[in-house]
Amino acid sequence: MDGLVMRPADYIARTRCLPFEEGRTDCALWAASFWKEATGVDPAAALRGTYSTAFERRRIVMAAGGLERLCRRLMAGWREGETADGICVARVGGQTVCGILSGGRLFLKTARGVWAPERFTILVGWGV
Repeated sequence: MDGLVMRPADYIARTRCLPFEEGRTDCALWAASFWKEATGVDPAAALRGTYSTAFERRRIVMAAGGLERLCRRLMAGWREGETADGICVARVGGQTVCGILSGGRLFLKTARGVWAPERFTILVGWGV
């Protein structure tokens, strides 16, 4: 965690009330925004402003071969691995999602607010 500018818990607390908005604060861009604040690098810079509906988001994800493949491509150059603090792609209740890891807990941005599921499987993660 050398050079860590933003702790995940602080970012989650500060942004938890932001509305879920496709192309701005959806699950993946919320996590990418944390990464940008923590590291100074925006892994999703090329995606911002390119979609504004769930349909458009799905089209981008499917064209990339799925969310995990898309995120691996966007995070190329960053070391993958198990982490207690960072961002990840995970499976929750049969869905693949992006989220923020804080203290080993997964936090997701949803249309109903921030959710921390009890059960999840990390597919790939990047620590800060």
